[in-house]
Amino acid sequence: IDITKFNDMKTFEPKELSFLYTKLDRIEERKIILINNSQSIDSIEKTISRINTDKKIIVILDHIGLINSEGNGLYEKMTNIAKRIRSLCLDYNCTIFGLCQLSRESQKEEREPKLQDLRDSGEIEQSARKVILLYNKDCKNQNEIKNVDVLIAKNDDGNRIVKGFKFHTKKQKFTEVYDEK
Repeated sequence: IDITKFNDMKTFEPKELSFLYTKLDRIEERKIILINNSQSIDSIEKTISRINTDKKIIVILDHIGLINSEGNGLYEKMTNIAKRIRSLCLDYNCTIFGLCQLSRESQKEEREPKLQDLRDSGEIEQSARKVILLYNKDCKNQNEIKNVDVLIAKNDDGNRIVKGFKFHTKKQKFTEVYDEK
């Protein structure tokens, strides 16, 4: 569904509304906890520890640079956060996706990002089991994202991988681009 239609529900066609309500029902069936305020690493652990389920727990932290933690200076704080996130994964058998910013070096140099471009801490690189970087191949025009490479820059279970995707702005959707050989 075109994202601009969400500004006014009256613009939805009956078929689109039916699709939307079906998807919303499926989402409602799942146990999703949305916390939309500033968090500390301790409060994140408390939330995870209270979840009583036999199903896999998936946590998405958007973004780890906003998590409150002890430490003298940003580097030390980010190191503490990265280590604690790794410990939470092990202690609670959960998967945590920690979103973070990259430095601007790759953009300035018009190149794909590298692990070293992770912002504020080498510990993120050390503690993470996998690191996935998004690269806007149209880097000269940052307002127009169409061709995106998904780079598996670190993968404890396998090799480094690069996959090409098209980004559909109006639907906020990625579609994999297959190599035609």
